[in-house]
Amino acid sequence: MFSSKQSETNDLLSKSKKICVIGAGASGINAIKECRAEGFDVVCYEQSNFLGGLWKYRDDDVDGLASVMRSTIINSSKEMSAYSDFPPPPEFPNYMHNTLMVSPFLWKKPKILVELLLPPTYST
Repeated sequence: MFSSKQSETNDLLSKSKKICVIGAGASGINAIKECRAEGFDVVCYEQSNFLGGLWKYRDDDVDGLASVMRSTIINSSKEMSAYSDFPPPPEFPNYMHNTLMVSPFLWKKPKILVELLLPPTYST
């Protein structure tokens, strides 16, 4: 358990630190969410013009950008692969196609991704 002094120190550190997240794939989006929840000022750099990282299929071959195959289906169950606060809808198959993996934040709450990525001083 944190003491009051440790809690104050953590609050000061989180308010004074700026975090840079590289990539807006599954890990990057989660990193942004968690850093924002802790009060950090976060900026994310993504080299493509889309979110989802490897889960976003593209027909074109671009140097430096990996892509799944059009037919890729996740090899772990949706329950084991889900974010705890953004579970997949029950109607989704247990082993999901890549098009369903691109952005779990849009499954039920489209506004959440916008709020997550906006600086804290802005609102939607």
